Amino acid sequence: MPSPERTKPPAPTPDGEALPEEGEPILFDTNIFVYAAGVPLEEKDPTLRELEAACQAIVLAVGEERLRGVTSLVILQELLYLFHRWARDRGEPALRETGRQATSEALVLMEEVFTPTLEEFRRALEAYDLEREDFNDRLLVEGMRTHGVGWILTADRSFPRLPEIRVLDPRAFARHLREEEN
Repeated sequence: MPSPERTKPPAPTPDGEALPEEGEPILFDTNIFVYAAGVPLEEKDPTLRELEAACQAIVLAVGEERLRGVTSLVILQELLYLFHRWARDRGEPALRETGRQATSEALVLMEEVFTPTLEEFRRALEAYDLEREDFNDRLLVEGMRTHGVGWILTADRSFPRLPEIRVLDPRAFARHLREEEN
């Protein structure tokens, strides 16, 4: 039987969304690490700068052990790939090192890194909606189900919306963390 503390409804965010209970793991999507590292653009609009600051604050909260962050090998591989591709496409080889460093830091910060299983891959392939989903997102959902993780932190507005997976917007979540500090 769950403890009374675990059955309380989550506290609402300023935007009216639910939040994870204290100590509940949150899966960090690739874009959180990318924005925390800094998107390699010379000119950034204010929305992008706000998103980067939010992701940096969230990653800092994990380092301060205020949050339980978990991720997947799928995410870490994608993180390395994105920075490698940007380095190649922009002729900026230093971005490869940025990607390696961001991935190394994620390995240190995250409480656990899930490795997809063949069974998760099969389930993801079976449930995959070719027209509406990214396969890696579907694979993450299956890993979250396996590990009992109900929250994902992502700036990806197209992440699959499923009843058992709650999506946290990094900007709203960072605002909540700031309010919690005060």
